[in-house]
Amino acid sequence: MTEPKATRTERDPLGPVEVPADRLYGAQTERARRNFPLTGVTVGQMGELITALAQVKQAAARVNCRIGDLPEELCEAIATACDELIAGRHRDHFPVDVCQGGAGTSTNMNANEVIANRADELLGQPRGSGAVNANDHVNRNQSTNDAYATAVRLAVHALNGRLCAALEGLAAAMDERAGAFAGIAKLGRTQLQDAVPMTLGQEFAAFATTLREDVARAGETAKLMLEVNLGGTAIGTGIAASPGYREEICAELARVTGLPVVPAANLIEATWDMGAFVLYAGMLKRVAAKLSRSPTTCACCPAGPRAGSAKSACPRASRGPR
Repeated sequence: MTEPKATRTERDPLGPVEVPADRLYGAQTERARRNFPLTGVTVGQMGELITALAQVKQAAARVNCRIGDLPEELCEAIATACDELIAGRHRDHFPVDVCQGGAGTSTNMNANEVIANRADELLGQPRGSGAVNANDHVNRNQSTNDAYATAVRLAVHALNGRLCAALEGLAAAMDERAGAFAGIAKLGRTQLQDAVPMTLGQEFAAFATTLREDVARAGETAKLMLEVNLGGTAIGTGIAASPGYREEICAELARVTGLPVVPAANLIEATWDMGAFVLYAGMLKRVAAKLSRSPTTCACCPAGPRAGSAKSACPRASRGPR
């Protein structure tokens, strides 16, 4: 018979909740874990998002300390806990499903609770002691609507870097093949029909060029993700935020991330506007369309009717002129 796991009691506004004793998260995360068992994919698997959340919380703690809203001892404990998350630790303490109700509130609270409980430990206190409070200290002067939204933007920016590196690597491989195939003559095609001469190397060089165009466009679009609504709190008005916080938070986040993060021109508009994500989604669709074009073009290389190397991979092209 399996022995029940040890638990500790944590509390949120709805009352007490039993949380596994070996977990850093608290009551609200545990409720979300039970309420949203939807996809089996957890926030903890989204490393860039966890890193971005930790960067936002660390920047907020430092500004809160400077303006007198957070004792220095608590600030240092929170900042250290955030450094651990940024370094890739504690990812298994983020069990909330990526699909959830509440527009990211559960993810935001998961981060707040993990950071608070880890900060408790760093201060020599037991998990759940409340020495560092998830809401009053870690989430100070923030709302899910600006902290989580900013973290998502930073995560997209980071993932775009990975995408661009992969595309550049593929473009380099295409360039290498362009050189290797420079002496191989073939016919170019229009409307899948034999047209005029070219080399296979020229074709692969074109593949490389189109990929690098997408790298450039992706970089331009991703820059929009660095314009954030942090400091706007719930709806962009900055309600409940302390004087001075709004003026400093984006500059501090820029220092933490090493990125040129700037506040949006209008935080109310930026809180509800998803235009940057629409543009980025369109850019990804463009990349996908181009990536599908290259192998399709290669698959049609055997097509004739006169210059193909085999009976057609593109059946209509093999019939010749009508």
